[in-house]
Amino acid sequence: MTVRSEGQFNTVVYDTDDRYRGVSGRNVVLMNKNDMTALGLSENSRVTVKNATGTMTAQRAVAYPIKEGNIMMYYPESNILVPRNSDPQSKTPSFKSIEVILEKE
Repeated sequence: MTVRSEGQFNTVVYDTDDRYRGVSGRNVVLMNKNDMTALGLSENSRVTVKNATGTMTAQRAVAYPIKEGNIMMYYPESNILVPRNSDPQSKTPSFKSIEVILEKE
């Protein structure tokens, strides 16, 4: 799932810190602590996030109260992972449900 930060209006980023979520920086992967433990990750471990559309390296893993099996990243940085297709009925892009692979660096 992609999200905007507190210091962002649409795709214009005015601040790299997100006061709403208590996160510093934008090259982060917000994920459930149990998922981090299962993958052998500690807070601020570097990971690669990839799929058939693109790859993002050197992302920081950050524990966040999100449902297990999901991650959340900021856009527009994570747009490289968003397929360029849309839902046939609603015509909306698939930015809320994208399958990715996480690898520890």
